[in-house]
Amino acid sequence: MPDQNTPTPLTISFDLELKDFLFAAWTAYLQRRKRMKLISFDQPTPSPREKASGIMAAFIAGLCLGIFQFYAAGLVLIAAASALGYVPPLSPDEHRYIGPGSIVTGLIWLLLLSGETIAKSRNEAACKRSWRHDFHDMLQGAVPVSMRFSDDSFAIDQPGSSQTVTDLSSIKLVESDAYCLLQLGSARVPIPKDKLSTQALNDIRSWSTAQKILFRQVPQRPKRLPPKVATWLGVALFVSCLWVGTHVRTWPKPAPYPTTVQLALRDVETIIAGQAVNLQQLNYSAHVRQGALSDELSGSIGRADMSVTFTVDRIATPYLAQTAQAEFEEARTWHSWTGQIPADATMEPLPDSGVFIAWDNPPTAAYPGHCAALRANGGTIPISGGRFLWRYRLRIQACSATMAKADVRDWMLAAIQPLENELALRTQTKQPPEL
Repeated sequence: MPDQNTPTPLTISFDLELKDFLFAAWTAYLQRRKRMKLISFDQPTPSPREKASGIMAAFIAGLCLGIFQFYAAGLVLIAAASALGYVPPLSPDEHRYIGPGSIVTGLIWLLLLSGETIAKSRNEAACKRSWRHDFHDMLQGAVPVSMRFSDDSFAIDQPGSSQTVTDLSSIKLVESDAYCLLQLGSARVPIPKDKLSTQALNDIRSWSTAQKILFRQVPQRPKRLPPKVATWLGVALFVSCLWVGTHVRTWPKPAPYPTTVQLALRDVETIIAGQAVNLQQLNYSAHVRQGALSDELSGSIGRADMSVTFTVDRIATPYLAQTAQAEFEEARTWHSWTGQIPADATMEPLPDSGVFIAWDNPPTAAYPGHCAALRANGGTIPISGGRFLWRYRLRIQACSATMAKADVRDWMLAAIQPLENELALRTQTKQPPEL
């Protein structure tokens, strides 16, 4: 006579479709790659310290990714501005990094945004190739599956195979939103919730809870974009970066001319502050760098009451000007012909990020009296944020033992434009057109 207290084994039957098996295969792939972790339903909640460490790790990873995205977007924007003609053409060296860098950035974005879709497609294709030989039935239609749950065993029957497990500790039942995934060693059998009654689902939960084999997935941060949307966005970004990287404009190939020229010019006379002065010991040099001409004119100015030297240079492509404070700090570190600029020198900002520096030298110095250094940018092009690009840069140094400090300043400011003009007038070099 059967024991009346023996519980009746639970038996359920349902049909499994291809999409169900593919879900199980993709879940197994994620667990194998350690991108999906499991936690027992009866496991205590993580401690505040464990939660904090997880949050900190996620924050550091997000910060690193954000820094990469910031610099990558800046690189692509520079390339796009050059390709569309919003900025001057780039030099060959700049093109060598910015063009390929934009293409590589687009490829990285494509992999980041579509990585899950690509991995899932590859996983599904590999599963179909394997099942085409071993489990041909599941590719044709629904497969009937029967499961029998008891206190000391578990049995599963499906076409072509039957298995009974007596060691229930080797089984895991993982519950997700749409499935209960039964793990038998390396095999995963999906149990679609929509194909079970509420009572059958509750019975499976009760059985797995009693056997202490019920698990759930560790919650993951929800994705902002669905995988398909992210994939199409990645494709669009890659195509855009590919076009931008292959259309970056560079300097035109220059006509042949000597790489370096150095000339000693005769003395000339010019007008500064309404007074005729001689430009002496004039030296002109020019060189070609990266296909562009850069030249420089230097010399001294003959005045009985002042000692003055100057240098004015020119470049073919605009360079970004420093701030006046940066110009001041850089000038103080250079050993000028008047000696080292002292720490107590005063700074006055000039237009277009220039700077005027003034100090006093003692009577025992080689150049005593009121001294000053001036750095002015010319041929400037304003850009955003109050900054400038420059094509001409003038440096003047002067000392006077008889002139007042204010007179030295006024004279040096008045000398800016005449000395800039000398570079074009005395060297007979055509000024480059504005971009």
